[in-house]
Amino acid sequence: MSMLRPITMVLACLFGLLLLPQILLMVQLTVYSLVEAKLNLQTTVPIVAWPLFQLGIPAILFLSSAHLLRQQNDGWLVRLFEVIAIILVAVMGYYVTRNSLHPDENVLFIKAGFIERGIVTNILFSYGLLGLWIGRRFGRIAFSGSGVVICSVAIFRILYFDMLIYNPLWHSQEIAGIAILNSLWLPFGLTILWSYLSRQELAASGWYKSATYMNTFMLGLVFVLLSLQVRHFFHGEYLNIGTTTHAEVYAYSAAWLVFGLGLLFGGILQRNRMLRYAALSVISLTVGKVFLYDASELEGLYRVFSFFGLGLCLIGLSYFYARFVTEPK
Repeated sequence: MSMLRPITMVLACLFGLLLLPQILLMVQLTVYSLVEAKLNLQTTVPIVAWPLFQLGIPAILFLSSAHLLRQQNDGWLVRLFEVIAIILVAVMGYYVTRNSLHPDENVLFIKAGFIERGIVTNILFSYGLLGLWIGRRFGRIAFSGSGVVICSVAIFRILYFDMLIYNPLWHSQEIAGIAILNSLWLPFGLTILWSYLSRQELAASGWYKSATYMNTFMLGLVFVLLSLQVRHFFHGEYLNIGTTTHAEVYAYSAAWLVFGLGLLFGGILQRNRMLRYAALSVISLTVGKVFLYDASELEGLYRVFSFFGLGLCLIGLSYFYARFVTEPK
């Protein structure tokens, strides 16, 4: 048993050397995904064709080695092997997903579409959540830390790809589906669930600051999803084409105001100060839009209804805020 640790270290180093070409391929893929620059780090090594065998089995072996070593000494080598196993499973899942969507193709330089990016992001998010749960349930810091990193990667994908680079508002991305049942739920809707569950796990593990960040991210997702759903209702499958009508301009104000009031009532009922601050931010944004944009862009009844509806809501808001928030008990 005393010889198991050095033997496993040597074997792990040999496996790392064998896997180095594939690591370089993943670096190429990452760089291409971020800036669409093709690096020729590895051109002679084929991409993983059998990920369940080439990556899944080594992951099992690393986990088994970590389990055996932990019986002797739960040290840094055990945690290293656990992290390696987690990474191998994550890469395996990525290859399995993309290979299933692009059978018999080399997925290294195939640009992912809107739906495919959403699928990959949700798989990463749920996998990171699983790591957080295992880490908290069994007290494994390697799983908890890896879960945080993987969830952060999923969040980065949403912020960088779906909200910035390939935002369907200015980049031609087909939104499949009808009415509110469309592919916008993949990157912006379903991830709200994973964010909520991740926040619960982070709070249960004592990472309260990270849990607070997840609250902010969830509210941002809801706001973006709501706005894009309004856009999709008026423009259909491509949000970056077509003219913006008065009805659409009015619909944004109405949707944002309802969202802000919902946050306010939720914050009052739950005595949640963060929700009330979020409500104040959304309502302030709506008020600013009505006075600075709607007043000049809308005409006729749309302008009348915009100011009339906003006025009624602000009066009601003042009453409820005074009645349930600031009134002495």
